[in-house]
Amino acid sequence: MKRKHRKTLETIYSRPVSGNIKWHDIEALFVELDAEISEREGSRIGVR
Repeated sequence: MKRKHRKTLETIYSRPVSGNIKWHDIEALFVELDAEISEREGSRIGVR
């Protein structure tokens, strides 16, 4: 896992959770972990 993805994961699980996590970083982490991302209705997404 790349350092950037590890830092994003640590930020997600830190207390208190940061409100400054960029969605692009979370999506990149999902892709790194072999998740499938699909667009749903409106602004929803599916992660599998």
